[in-house]
Amino acid sequence: MTEDSKQKLFNFTVLCDNLRKKLIFGTTILHPLNLDGEKAKFFDSPTYNPVFVYRKFDAKKVDTLLKALREELNTLRIPHELRSYLNEYLKDLRLLEKTKLAIGSDDFAYYAKKLFKIHDFEIQAALNNLSKIDFPQHKDLILYNAYEIAEIFRNTLHNKYQLWDFQVMVDENNKHAIWTGSKSISIGRSIKRYSHNVRRLIVHEIESHALQRHNLSLYDNPFVRLVPYKEFNLYGEGLAVYNEIMTGTITKKAYNQYILRLKAVRMLDKSFREIYNFLREFVLEKQAFQITYRVKRGMKHTAKPGGFPKDAMYLLGYKTILDYIKAGLRPEFLYISRNPCLSSLLLSQNLLSSADITLPSFWKINYNYPVL
Repeated sequence: MTEDSKQKLFNFTVLCDNLRKKLIFGTTILHPLNLDGEKAKFFDSPTYNPVFVYRKFDAKKVDTLLKALREELNTLRIPHELRSYLNEYLKDLRLLEKTKLAIGSDDFAYYAKKLFKIHDFEIQAALNNLSKIDFPQHKDLILYNAYEIAEIFRNTLHNKYQLWDFQVMVDENNKHAIWTGSKSISIGRSIKRYSHNVRRLIVHEIESHALQRHNLSLYDNPFVRLVPYKEFNLYGEGLAVYNEIMTGTITKKAYNQYILRLKAVRMLDKSFREIYNFLREFVLEKQAFQITYRVKRGMKHTAKPGGFPKDAMYLLGYKTILDYIKAGLRPEFLYISRNPCLSSLLLSQNLLSSADITLPSFWKINYNYPVL
């Protein structure tokens, strides 16, 4: 490509990235406004299915921006591989917009299913090939609350990895979730974890998600952030689970929870109550409700088929990462983009410059791969 073509491509990907930031969604927008009330109704009745209410997403100008980007893409003088990737990415942004707009409507199940494109055989393959893990017995455990966990996180981010621009906050509203953003980690105020589980969370949230996001920020080329929504979650959550298992920090409870989440996603054609009743065979009421809520969030009428299948990404992603590592491919690509295929594509087109990326300490010990 000529320098002029590269500059136009750069400008185009900046616009794509800005739109991505408007459309990407996670825990907050999927959190029902009436969760506590519906939870109380659910436990008051053996047949009730929650009816959730959500905040509305403002989609002004999104359609116009997407149309303009499609038209501009046709004018770019770029290799076929890049054009094909960007064309598919714009389709994913369009589907992401439709899914976000459909939160709380009867259309949500349809768009969420298209967004993730999960097949039953993939779920069954992941369940059939679960890793056998010997879980250690932990003694003299200390129970930490959300504020204490936040301080431990800060020490790890700042003192171990020198990520001084990462903030850790206790979320007073979203009480039961932990969420890693581009420069912050939020911990629900009701969360309590024993010391061995805090070590697992450090691997999952900091040494996987936070380091991925930090490394992304090092690259001037916004192309590295243009990852389809499914792959964004597949490689992100898959890497976190892979790291938990590889470091031996995964707990039996966490591993079983990943398995039950995957099984719950497989049951999304069932009602909230039916999924909950299935899970109660394995876990207590509180955990069964939480897993069911996670896969049914986004739905208004949870008695209907459908939901939010993101929770399948943990074990489906783990299998994807495991296959990637076994193939002898470059592991640092997993920390440059949330899709190593994109990293490879950009490298082949001389669009991936070198950067002083940060890998978790246990990767540096166990791997001796050249880093870009």
